[in-house]
Amino acid sequence: MGEIDSRLEELIREVEGGRGAVPPSPRQPHSAGGSAAARSAARPSAGAALGPGRPPGGKGARWLPAFLVLLLCNLLSGGLGFWMGLQQARQMDTASPSTPTQQLQRQGWQNDGTGVLYRWCSLDCHAPRLFGGGLIREFQVRCLERPCGNLTMEFEVLNARGQAIDRLKLQETDLHWGEERRFYVESQNPEAKAFRLIAFVARARV
Repeated sequence: MGEIDSRLEELIREVEGGRGAVPPSPRQPHSAGGSAAARSAARPSAGAALGPGRPPGGKGARWLPAFLVLLLCNLLSGGLGFWMGLQQARQMDTASPSTPTQQLQRQGWQNDGTGVLYRWCSLDCHAPRLFGGGLIREFQVRCLERPCGNLTMEFEVLNARGQAIDRLKLQETDLHWGEERRFYVESQNPEAKAFRLIAFVARARV
């Protein structure tokens, strides 16, 4: 009985060991075709080399989001630049003079507050040259928004130190609306170096 029991235990161990073992693969016949098929089955395919999470064309798919982001950034920057340029143009239009009086004031004309403008001539002046001492300058008046009527202008004559050494008075009558006049302010004083306007009156009846 002891021998039978030991034999049964050996058979049981063999059966249990046989369940977990991998049966040997059948031997292939030694032929040229069989060897090539075996080598082909053993060699991994190109698709398998990429791995399970990398489908073909994955590199191009990664570039697509980056391209879209770059395109969106360019569109946003271009739109922002256009908007800023439009706002700047609007500000320039708002700040630019809207009336002829404002345009002339930017050119150095002074407004007496009633629509008559005046200035010392600085461009395209025709005052004669004065020899033998003294000073002469050209003074402009424009009746822009109303008739100037009768003009009265007074000037101080200044020396090189800016001191008043003389006084001049000019008068003109019947200046019409839209008219422009030029007056020569002249001093024979040899010390005269500059003129200063101290009074300007334009009286008109409309």
